[in-house]
Amino acid sequence: MEISKLTQAADGLCQDLDQGIFVPLLEADIAAYLYHRLVLAEVPIPTIHLDTRIIGIPQFKYDLVIGSVKLDSEAERAAVNYPQLVVQIKLFPQWGFTHQQHRVHYRHVVEDDIASFRLLRANFPNCKCCELLADSHRGDLHGYLRGQDRSAQSTRIDRVCKLAAKAGISVDWLHPANQTKTVSKWWSAE
Repeated sequence: MEISKLTQAADGLCQDLDQGIFVPLLEADIAAYLYHRLVLAEVPIPTIHLDTRIIGIPQFKYDLVIGSVKLDSEAERAAVNYPQLVVQIKLFPQWGFTHQQHRVHYRHVVEDDIASFRLLRANFPNCKCCELLADSHRGDLHGYLRGQDRSAQSTRIDRVCKLAAKAGISVDWLHPANQTKTVSKWWSAE
């Protein structure tokens, strides 16, 4: 099952982050890393797609999609027609982002990503959906998402998980456990 391969890839990402082997600058770096790990885990290459659309949902592009493509000369644009696993990625880096930029990324998770997954789940109820949050902000919080969302009166990660659970979405939060160790905390939609 591809979800277990995704969790293994995320665990490898944590290890490589801790060892300084991999330093993502953008979400695209994380998507490419996961793509590489999924290929090594023998997920068929023709089924792995980055920054792609899904048939019937042209208004959204998804960071990583595992699914089949039906080549159709009638189609408006290339898209996955049967998604099995869809991942949206948000990066909250340790450096290079202001608090405002972190806040914007958080807002995109809550307002955009989860909405795009609701539409996806309505069209493809058997598709597994995951929000992968790469949160390397160390500071006093041990992760930006551990901070407070005053409007929800909870931590940011608790709000994301609550909204994701309502929408049937899994969440994988990669965050610092301390100054030298990154951990993957998984909340399953099932």
